[in-house]
Amino acid sequence: MAYLGEPAISAVRPPKQYVGKVAVQLMAARLAEGSSRPVHRIELNPELILRESSRVAPRAPHVLQELS
Repeated sequence: MAYLGEPAISAVRPPKQYVGKVAVQLMAARLAEGSSRPVHRIELNPELILRESSRVAPRAPHVLQELS
């Protein structure tokens, strides 16, 4: 959905397939072991999707003249 904005908004994309797989594994383990199972933390390596909202804006013409 982030690409639909104006300007298109940069986003962080989690590895959805990995997240789903781990979620099912943890749920099955929780069901098998009950509430005695300890809490788990999962590290994700999301992908950064750079779009127009993160790009450098072009300088205004009057700024370019002042720099010359």
